[in-house]
Parts: sequence; structure tokens; C-alpha cells
Amino acid sequence: MSKPTVIEANQFVLRGASGKKLAMLTTNDDDEAYLVFNDRSGQPRIAIGFTKDRECRLTFVDEDKNERVGLSFLPNGQACVVVNGGPGKPSVGLRGGWDEGCGIGAWSGAGNLRTHVGIDSKGYPNVQVYNADGKPAWRAVKPDGTITSKGGIILPDAPPKPPKPIVNG
Repeated sequence: MSKPTVIEANQFVLRGASGKKLAMLTTNDDDEAYLVFNDRSGQPRIAIGFTKDRECRLTFVDEDKNERVGLSFLPNGQACVVVNGGPGKPSVGLRGGWDEGCGIGAWSGAGNLRTHVGIDSKGYPNVQVYNADGKPAWRAVKPDGTITSKGGIILPDAPPKPPKPIVNG
């Protein structure tokens, strides 16, 4: 019976018959593993790994190296799906599993949150609208869950912007 062989390295590269790099298993600057799949031209298109904030990510990148779809699991248990329209175009995100509730948000092409529909931490549904600069403008449900008769209230803070990609060229 042969003994198993252990191969250790800082990086593993899969090359096609032409010699092009097709995939890579490596570590990032924070010494965490990630796996990258390249397209035929050698550009990174899919990545699985961790961000510097210990976020577990699956990222799909377009031909221009822009993150277009991201699936994230954060250390605090949150789950997030972001679909980016591309540079300067609107994006949408779905987030759940965090203390503040869950919801769907839409961002402007400038990256500012414009709308959010969700359920807050007490189980109340809410709709929030933000100005073009991402500042809170209107909310259709009061924090206690009662519907406001004056068209909403001003919110104290805007939810966070979409997560950053783990593939940067």
C-alpha cells in the first residue's frame, strides 16, 4: 500500500494545453485562500474566497474586470446577493440574516442607495426612499410598525453600500 503524498505550495496554477492560466488556488494579502477561474483570454471571471473583512464571497466579473454578481456570507451570519449593473449603472441587492432585519435595496449608478424594501428587526414591513446623494428622504412605516398618515418620516441613517469585490484585476 502506498503512502499518501502531501503537496504544499503558496499557489497552484491550472494551465490549458496552450499554456494559458485557466484557474488558480492561492492566498490573498491577508493569508486567506481563494480560487480564481479565468476565461479563455486569461482574465479572472469567477472567484471564491474571503475578503479582508472575513466575508466569504463568490464573485462573477465581466470582461472589463467589473464585479457583476456577488454572493456573500459575512462573519455575523448575514447573507447578501448583489447584482451590479456595471460601471455607472443601477444595481440591486438582497440581504438577510442580520439583526436589523432583511430586505432588497436598489443603488444608483453613482453607488448611492435609492430605495429599500424589507422587514425590520421587529418584523414590521418598511419602505425607504433616499435622495440622489444617498441621504434618507422618506419611510412608509414608522419604527413602531404603524403606517404614517403624512407620507413617511425622515430616517436617521442610510444602510451600507454594496460590498467590494475580491477580484481586482
